[in-house]
Amino acid sequence: MALSAPTNLAVQVLETLLPVAQTTERQVDAGPLVTLEQWTGGANPPQALFIVEQQTESHHVAGPLIPLDQGVYLYYPPATLVTFDQATIYRVNNVAQTLATISQTAEAHRSARSLVRARQTVQTASRAAQPRTLVYLDGADVTAQTARAMSITASEGDNRTASIALMLPPGPVNVTAYQGRGVEIVRLINGAPVPLFTGSVDRPVYDHQARRLRLECSDLRSERLNGEDAAQIQAMTGGLYSPITQREDVSGADYVAELMKTVAGTLDYGGDGGLRYRSWAAGPPRYTLTDADVHHQGVRLEFATRSEIINTITGTLEYRYYQRNDFSESITVQVEQNAYGLPASQVVDPETAVIGRTGRVSGTKVAQILPTKEALLSAANGVENWELLDFEFIELPANGWYRANAGSSPVAYSASQVVRETRAMGASAELVRYVSQPKRERYQLTISAPESVDQFGEVRGSSFRHAVETRVDPSVFEERGCAVIADPDDRRTDVDRAIQCLQRIAEREILKGHRQNYVELVYKADLLPVEIGDTIGVNTAPISAVGNVAELSHTLTREGDYYTTLKLAVSRVDSAVSVSENWALPAAPARWVLNPDSQVLPETPSCPLPTATLGTNAGQSRIEPDGTVVMTAPSIGRGKIDEIIGTRVHRYDIAIPTNPFNITVT
Repeated sequence: MALSAPTNLAVQVLETLLPVAQTTERQVDAGPLVTLEQWTGGANPPQALFIVEQQTESHHVAGPLIPLDQGVYLYYPPATLVTFDQATIYRVNNVAQTLATISQTAEAHRSARSLVRARQTVQTASRAAQPRTLVYLDGADVTAQTARAMSITASEGDNRTASIALMLPPGPVNVTAYQGRGVEIVRLINGAPVPLFTGSVDRPVYDHQARRLRLECSDLRSERLNGEDAAQIQAMTGGLYSPITQREDVSGADYVAELMKTVAGTLDYGGDGGLRYRSWAAGPPRYTLTDADVHHQGVRLEFATRSEIINTITGTLEYRYYQRNDFSESITVQVEQNAYGLPASQVVDPETAVIGRTGRVSGTKVAQILPTKEALLSAANGVENWELLDFEFIELPANGWYRANAGSSPVAYSASQVVRETRAMGASAELVRYVSQPKRERYQLTISAPESVDQFGEVRGSSFRHAVETRVDPSVFEERGCAVIADPDDRRTDVDRAIQCLQRIAEREILKGHRQNYVELVYKADLLPVEIGDTIGVNTAPISAVGNVAELSHTLTREGDYYTTLKLAVSRVDSAVSVSENWALPAAPARWVLNPDSQVLPETPSCPLPTATLGTNAGQSRIEPDGTVVMTAPSIGRGKIDEIIGTRVHRYDIAIPTNPFNITVT
């Protein structure tokens, strides 16, 4: 039999393991078994009643009972384990008969194949004595004290651990002093050192019967992430963070955890202790394993569970801020004038006024009193919710003679200086109003994987809802002289970042469910120098696949065996649907409607229903005959005061990576 590869096994001569001896204690010859005698008392002569005969059917010569062979596969010297002696006390010979009939039918024919491969390594004594796995404790080489059996394990987003055992000499030992000490494990592969583990002793365990100290070690991933630079990790992973969509006020490992929610990848410490990020997207395989590399009995397959797959996530992001609405109104009031353009001495009482068909007003005449300037100014300043921007009195006519027309007789008009200083015919006022109107942008987002929907139907995950509020006090917009920027929303950048984070969080959740197909295998040639996230190809007779390392385990046994167990994550979806991704931010809402909650509120004079329109209603501003001045501004509808909502509906499509995963029944 040809040896495929050296194994370090020593070959020993086969020896007898169990000698079995047989001896015959005694032999019983055939003879009379029973003798019967009859006594008749003398009346009749004796005669035979029946005859018993014995016949020997067959005779077997004592011989070997069980042949045993011994095969030595390990280093243990052969020795006698059990000696069997056989003593035949008696033997009953029965006629041979057929107990069972076995018939064989050939259903199928398979070609012969190799079932077992033996490896033999012939080394010099010095080479055989050199260890290939080196262990360092705080930089000191403790390989000679370390038991051969050890293990190293790692998985995505978790601590890398190692378990080693130190053989202690007689004497006192301080077990707790080992806690926290640095541990390095290095493997010589093809003559080159490959670091397998770099970390610290997490927990020492002493076995007093075996006189061994087991060191359970860890790379302390979470603890070390607390000390990493946040900006460096963000640059390494490309992750995004928003306090709107993720936990607020986080740092260290908690910040990294929030950051990793937005990337489809894994962040771990390697065997050399360095921090490394690997995307879930499968790249060119670092290794491609064949039948010669993989233990054929160590292959296990696991496929995603339908109930754990999601392909659609919906949610809403709302952004509320305030916009400044500016309103202005010009109001002019003055007393009625006669045909000469002078203040009329009498006017129709408004309470008795009647408007005729021709538009002429008739009614009881009452005296008209000129308003005071103080009353005019007070009325302009007293318009509710409005501010006086400009004001001007309409002064009394100059003293002199006035004609109604060219042919009329002139009339004289005269007013003292005191009257002119205290009274006026009317006034003109410019009023302004600033309203901070709340605006709510509502983004209804859907992130979906069309390929998965085609295969499984729509499977919705947990929806999300987030809200953003402006930091600007709305009252500042209602102050005169406030400088208002063209776009009054102050957190547009935060909103855009929040939408990007929501896109990525949903993408990661959808992709994660589709990569829960696993190929678990055992690499038997040596310890395979791989890291979490590496792309590995498998090309064996029954399986052809490409996936990322999700878990790994390096194992060394006390018998000298060593192997690496890998668990590869394979992303899969079976659909012919074509998907084109576009992650552009949605446009701002273009259509605005009044918040439905505002429409159910009762109407009040200061807050009419939205049907009221902005306009001038000059008939409401007037000077009464007794000199009372009334100035009013037009009403403003709720559509300019209450909250308005604009909605934008947007959909994003995700393409599911499909990695090779082929199975052949052999």
